[in-house]
Amino acid sequence: SAKEALFQSITLAGDSVSHRGPAEELMRELLYIELRSNASNPAATLATLDQLSQKPDDRINYLAHLAEFQMMNQDWIGAKQTVLELSSSPTEVPLNLPSEPQLQVMSRAWGAGLLERLETNIFPNIPAQRSAALPVPEQFARESDWPRAIAQFARLSIADPIREEYAKRLVLNEQYQEAESILLINRDSEDPTTAAEARRQLVELWDQRGLYEEAAELLNELGTKYSRIPLRDGTTGREYYQEFSKDRLTNAYARRLIAPDQPVTNVRLSLREPATSPRAGVTVGSRFFSYRMRGSQHFVERNQSGNFEVSLVDRETGQTLQELELGEQYFPTRSLEMNPNLLPLWGPNSAAALSVLDRKIMWNDLTWMGTPLKGLLRSGPSGPDFVTYQFDQTLVVADPMTGKIRWQRNDLDSKDGIAGDPMSGIIADRKCLVVFRISDGRYRIFDTLDGHEIRAGYLPVSRSYLRLANGRILLYGEEDRDQKLKLRIWDPLLDKNLYEGEVLSQFSQHFPLFDNGKQLAYVSSERQLVVIETGTGIVRLKVPFPGDNATSGISVFEDRDRYFVNIQRSVPPKPMP
Repeated sequence: SAKEALFQSITLAGDSVSHRGPAEELMRELLYIELRSNASNPAATLATLDQLSQKPDDRINYLAHLAEFQMMNQDWIGAKQTVLELSSSPTEVPLNLPSEPQLQVMSRAWGAGLLERLETNIFPNIPAQRSAALPVPEQFARESDWPRAIAQFARLSIADPIREEYAKRLVLNEQYQEAESILLINRDSEDPTTAAEARRQLVELWDQRGLYEEAAELLNELGTKYSRIPLRDGTTGREYYQEFSKDRLTNAYARRLIAPDQPVTNVRLSLREPATSPRAGVTVGSRFFSYRMRGSQHFVERNQSGNFEVSLVDRETGQTLQELELGEQYFPTRSLEMNPNLLPLWGPNSAAALSVLDRKIMWNDLTWMGTPLKGLLRSGPSGPDFVTYQFDQTLVVADPMTGKIRWQRNDLDSKDGIAGDPMSGIIADRKCLVVFRISDGRYRIFDTLDGHEIRAGYLPVSRSYLRLANGRILLYGEEDRDQKLKLRIWDPLLDKNLYEGEVLSQFSQHFPLFDNGKQLAYVSSERQLVVIETGTGIVRLKVPFPGDNATSGISVFEDRDRYFVNIQRSVPPKPMP
């Protein structure tokens, strides 16, 4: 056959690069087409590709196809060895695999995703096959190996100690934003000591960079929730809290979160200074360049004759910390809870990201293999290690530190995702990303790490009621068969409701989120004020609601010990007798 003749010519060419190179490339293309067309003998095809794939780029492409074949044939050990070889390579190339032709993914992200699925979904159910052990952190003793190890193990806990050490090095190198992103991942670790140590490092980092309010919240967590957890130096969370210097501003902010000794009967909100105060400085004539209302520092935007500038301003003092020139106009993302100090931007022609911690523009182009993407790139959810964008029918996930695209899919419908609903058309966390088609209730779930499709489904969500999101968790109102309004908290990864409760019709559009989206309040049909943890569905508070029929809404916030409820009324209250 022509294929056999081509392979023979490659063999006869020997080491002649001028003849062998082009022939090898053509032969590989033919063999990959054969694999995608359900080759009659894929093992033989792969064996031939093995011989023809010695250069690093070609080798990675071959290893990816080999791993897919091994997974299909349930050769778990072989697949693990293959993916470890692939993901340990210093070379990174884009992959387009037969299993999902609409997905383009960088090899390192794809390898990390497959390795995690093997470790978490398959090997725990087959203990005898765990003989292909993962490399241990000691094998990555050289500092130069740490970024590759973090990328290789991604969401696996084996990377936690590597992240911890790498974050220290990044802080010393004044790469604060990247250090924060790594520590935010460790903060959510299932290991209590890892989670506590990440909080300690974040307290030190945020205190150093003037984010006293954020540091104070974690300092209080170390003194309460993690009070008995040992840190790396042997002290406990409580000891660290007690020994934290009283002269540092973070300590002053932490004291604000503790209930005073005297009983509190009401809270008065007042304007200390007029908006035209000289202390307001650059904020006069500016607008908030963020949907975040919390935090120690904020970006504000000014349009100077068509040239757009942003300034980083300290909320407490009004001091301008940094001024940055954007040039053209950008718009901020609405999802900031998971990575509040990195602000992904989108605009008519490009994308960018602003850093609160590094006080600079981190990047101003989304790039695929060095080529910038152009067009109306709308930003979606973001987290410590991902940012999401959508343009036309393409979904993109990129590295938040560099703007380099990890994966992209071009199989969205024109009404999917942000195009159909800018607020909650896409919801995501580090584990999964959900794209909704609001018009008919359909959705698709993709792995945030490597872009592979986990599953698709249907969720009947009415557009008449509020839809909120906290990471991948969707909070929404929906009428049941008896036309009673129910509040539901839905986890797409588990495909189940974490919570369901009937809502008083008077408050059908009032489900205030607070505590950085971790808690939600609503008024039940039994006229109870209910506070729920959004990530678990656990009820934290359930008390009689003091409002009446004139109450039009509620707002809730908290300190370390109490909840505060602001009750809004549509008519003035009757005077007291």
